[in-house]
Amino acid sequence: YQQVALHQLDPEADLDAADGLALAGHPALDPTLARWLVDEAGRAHEAGREALAAVWQTRLASDSTAAAAAFGLGYLAVQQRDWAAAERYLVQATRIRPDDPEAYRELGRIYYLTGRPDRFEAALTDGIRAAEAQFDLKKELILRGNLGWGLMQRSGRLDQAAQVFEEAIAQSRMLADGETEGINLYRLALVRYRQFRYQDALDLLDRADEHYAVHLPQRRSDVLALRGTVLGDMVRLEEAERTLRAAIEDARAQGHASAHVNASIALAQLQYRMGRYEAADATARQALARAETYDMVDAVIGAHMVLGDLAARHGDFREAEQHYRAGLEQAEKTKSDSRIRELYRRLGRMALTTHDARRAQFYYEKLLETTGPDQGERAEIYLGLGDTYARFGNRDKARQYYDQALTHLGEGGNRHLRVNALLARAWVEIEGADYETAAATLQAVRPLVADDAGGRSRLEAALGNLYLAQGRYGEALRHLRRAAAVPVQMQRPATRWHLLHGQALAYWHLGQRAAAEEAFLEAIRGIESLRSTLDAAEDRAFFVQNKTRVFDNYAAFLEEQGRLEEALYYTERARSRSLVDLLYTTQRGRELDATRLTDQAIEMDRRLRALAQELRWTALEPASEAEDAPEATTRASYLRREYERTDSLYRQVSLRLRDAERMYVFDPIVPDSVQALLRPDEAMIVYNLHTLERGGRPEPRSLAYIVHADGVHLQRLEVDDETVREAVRFFRSQISTGEGTPGTGWQPTARRLYADLVAPLLPALPPGIRHLHLVPEGALHYLPFAALQDEQGRFLVERFSLSVVPSATVLALSRRRNPRRWRSMLLVADPAGRLPGARQEVRAIAARATSRRIVLEGARATQANLEERAPAYDILHLATHGQFVSQAPWRSYLELADGPFHVDEIGRLRLDAYLVTLSACETALSGGLLSDIPDGDEWIGLNQAFLAAGTPTVMASLWAIDDEVSSPLMIGFYDRLGPEGKAHALATMQRRFIQDPATRHPFYWAAFTVIGDPL
Repeated sequence: YQQVALHQLDPEADLDAADGLALAGHPALDPTLARWLVDEAGRAHEAGREALAAVWQTRLASDSTAAAAAFGLGYLAVQQRDWAAAERYLVQATRIRPDDPEAYRELGRIYYLTGRPDRFEAALTDGIRAAEAQFDLKKELILRGNLGWGLMQRSGRLDQAAQVFEEAIAQSRMLADGETEGINLYRLALVRYRQFRYQDALDLLDRADEHYAVHLPQRRSDVLALRGTVLGDMVRLEEAERTLRAAIEDARAQGHASAHVNASIALAQLQYRMGRYEAADATARQALARAETYDMVDAVIGAHMVLGDLAARHGDFREAEQHYRAGLEQAEKTKSDSRIRELYRRLGRMALTTHDARRAQFYYEKLLETTGPDQGERAEIYLGLGDTYARFGNRDKARQYYDQALTHLGEGGNRHLRVNALLARAWVEIEGADYETAAATLQAVRPLVADDAGGRSRLEAALGNLYLAQGRYGEALRHLRRAAAVPVQMQRPATRWHLLHGQALAYWHLGQRAAAEEAFLEAIRGIESLRSTLDAAEDRAFFVQNKTRVFDNYAAFLEEQGRLEEALYYTERARSRSLVDLLYTTQRGRELDATRLTDQAIEMDRRLRALAQELRWTALEPASEAEDAPEATTRASYLRREYERTDSLYRQVSLRLRDAERMYVFDPIVPDSVQALLRPDEAMIVYNLHTLERGGRPEPRSLAYIVHADGVHLQRLEVDDETVREAVRFFRSQISTGEGTPGTGWQPTARRLYADLVAPLLPALPPGIRHLHLVPEGALHYLPFAALQDEQGRFLVERFSLSVVPSATVLALSRRRNPRRWRSMLLVADPAGRLPGARQEVRAIAARATSRRIVLEGARATQANLEERAPAYDILHLATHGQFVSQAPWRSYLELADGPFHVDEIGRLRLDAYLVTLSACETALSGGLLSDIPDGDEWIGLNQAFLAAGTPTVMASLWAIDDEVSSPLMIGFYDRLGPEGKAHALATMQRRFIQDPATRHPFYWAAFTVIGDPL
C-alpha cells in the first residue's frame, strides 16, 4: 500500500511490474486496490492484464474466499465485455464479502449494459447499503449517481431518478466534492428536461457549468450540448444553434469524442426542426460515422433516428425504415427499452402515414410488447393509434383504439389521458352520426374537467358540434361561444378557426347573416395565418381535407345570396395554395436581397413552423407535469405563448417588408381580374365537388363556375363527388392500358361523364369560345377531359382546345411570366438506356427543329448537365422514364443517368422557359385518386414542380405510355407549335389521331395534357 500511495503521489514513476503482481497476490488485497491494479495494467499493456488474471486465477483456486481475486477477475471480464464471466466472478465476490460495494457497482454496470433493469436496481441498492455500512460516503455517492442514471435512461422512471440525484447532490456538498456535484447537477438537469421543465433544467445547467469549469473542463461540452438541446425545445433556435456549435468546438478542442458526437446529433435534430434539411443530413451522417468509429451505440441509434426522420420528411419511406430498423437493431442489442419504444413508435407512425395498416399494426403491437405493465403508457399508445386512424377517416378503427385506451386507464387512471380519449371518441361518434352515444360520452367528460379551463373549452366545443350536427343551432351557438370565451393562451392555435366556423354555420341557419359572415371571415383569416406554419407533407394533406370546407361553406353562403363573384373568389382562395406558395417563394428568391429584415422574417418563419410542429405533437401526448402544476408552467402553455408572441413579431416584420416593397405578397386573383385575364375566345370552368353540412346531414354540393370575358355564371351539377370519383377511376382503367383497343367498351363511361360534367355548362358559353381552361378538383385532376364524348360520338377536344390549371391565380402568375418564344430547345433522351423509342423521338424532333438545340442522350443526361444548361433554353423536352410515387407524390421523380431527379430538386431550378414537355410515364399525377394518400390540391408532383421552377406551361401524361406510341404525337406537336399556342398544337394532333381509325382509341392520344398557360 505504501508503494501504491507513493505511485499515486508521483504518477510519472511507473510501478514496477513485479511489485504490481506481488500486490495482486497479497492476502491483504481488497477489491478497491484490485480495481486500481486493473486500471493501471490496462494503461500499460495487454500482457499486464493477462498476468493479473493468471495471478488471481491461481489465488482463487487455492482460496475460494479471496474476494479481491474474484472481483479482479470480474472487473477484467467487464473491461473485455465478457458479460457472462464478469457476472459469475462478481456474484462470487458479493457472496464472499457482501459488505463491499465494489462488486455491486460493476454488477450494476453489467445489468445496465445488458438491459436488465430490475437486477440493475437491486445490485446498486445493495451496493449503496454496503457503502453505508462501511461509512464510505464516496462510494455511496458514486453508486447513487449510477442508480439515478439507470432509472432515467433504462427504466424511464424520472421522478425516482430525480430524487436519487437530489440525494447525491446533497452528499456531494457534504463531502465538498465539486466534481460529483457537477455531474449529478447535469444528470438532474437531464431529468428536468425530459419532464419538460425547461427553465429548471437551464438553472441546473448553469450551476453544473460552474463545477465543470473548475473540476471537469475536458467534459464541459456535455453541459453545453444539453443546454443547446433544451434551448432547441424551448424554440430559442438561434441561441440553441450557437450553443451546440460551441459544444462541438469545445469537445473537439478537448478531444472528447463522445461529447462531440452527441452535440453533433443534437445539432442535426435542431437543423431538421429549423427546416435546414441538407445541413441536418450532413451533420447526422458525420455524427454516425464518428459514433460507429468509437463504438458509441446510443449515439449510433440517435444518428439513425435523425436520418430516418429526414428520409420520412422527404417521403423516402424505404430509406427511413432502413435507418429506423438499423437503430432498432442496435437498441435491441443493448436492450435500451426507451430507444426501442421510440423506434417502434416511429416505424408505426410511418406505416400509418403510408396507409400500410398491416405493418402499422405489427409495429404498434411490438411497441405494446416492450411497454410493460404500465397501463398509462399502454393507454397512450392506443390513444395515439386512434388519433391517427381518425385523422385519415377510419372512424371504426379509431373508436376501437380509443375504447382500448379507456379500458387500460380504468376509472382511476390518468385524468388528462381519460379526457383526451373520451373527447376523441366523442368526435368520432359525432362524425359517424351516433349522436346519442356521443352525448353520453361527453357527459362522462364533464366531472373530469371541472377545475380545468382548457378541458372545459374542449368539452364545450365538442357539445357545440354535437348540437350543430343535430340541427339544434341555438344550443350549438351557446356552447361554441362558451368554448371561445376561454382565454386565447389556453387554446391550441388550431382550435379557434374551428370554433368560429361552427358559430358561422349556426348563425347562418338561424338567419343571422351579418354575424355568420363575420364569423366565416374571422375563421378564414385564422386558417390562413396558421397555414404558413404547416410543414410536414402529411399535415398539409390533413389541412386540405379538414379546412377547405370552411371556404366551401362560405362560398355556398355567398351563392345563396347571389354574390357569385365573391363566392368564386373564396373558392379560389382554397385552391392549390401549396403551388402558389412555391411560385411565390421562387419569385421572392429572385426579387429579394438578403437584408436584415428578410433574415428576421425567415428565422421567425422557421420558429413558427417548429412551434406548430411541437404543438401538434403535444396535443397527442399526456401531460408529463404533476396534475396540480400551474398552467403557466406546462409545456403546452409555454409553446402557445411563444407561438402567439412569434406570430405577432412575424406579422410586424412582414408589414415592414411589404411597406419597403421588398416582399412579394400573394393575394388570390379576384373575379374581375380573371375575366380580364381571358381572351375573347377563352372560358374558364372551375369545378367544385363537395358536401355541405346542413342540419347534421351531409348534402352533396357539386357545381361549376363558368367564367369568360363577359361574365361569371354558376351551374349546379346533378352528381356527387363519390360518384365522380368512381367513374373517373373506372374510365381510366378502361382507356389507359391499351388492352382491347380498338374496342368501344369505354364509350358509355365517357358519355356519362360528359353528360354529368360538360353538357350542363355548354349553354352558358358564348358562341365564339374555342378554348377551355379547366380548373379541376379532387378526382377530376386525373380525368382525361379530351376523351369525354357526347351522344353523337364527338370528343370534347374536337370542339375545344383544352388546358388544365390548378387555379386561376396559378394561370395569372404563369401567364405573367410566359416569354412567348421558342427559339431554343434542350432535349433529354433515355438516360438509363431502356427506351430506344425515346432516342428515336428526340432525334426526329431535333432533326426537324430550326432553332438552337442541344441533345443530352444516355450518359450525358445527368442532373448536373440539366441544372447547368436548362435555364438557357426556351423548350425543355424530357423523354425519360417518370415515376409517380403514390405513397409520397412529392418524392416522384424523373430518371436521369446519375439517378432520380426528385420533385424537390426540380423545384429549385431557375428556368426561363416557354414550355417543359415530360414525354414520360405518369408525369401529370400528384396525389389523391391514384395515390395512397388523401385527395387534395396540396400535393406537389412533377408538373407543379416545373411550374414552380419557372416555366408557364408543362405538357405531361396522365398514365404510363409506350415510347413508340408517344413519339409520333410529340413530333407532330412540335411541327405545329406556333403563335396559337401549345394547347392548340396538342389539340390539332389529337384530332388527327382521332380521324385515323387505327389510333382513334383514347389510349393513343388522350394521356397528354397541357398544364398552365396554353398560349
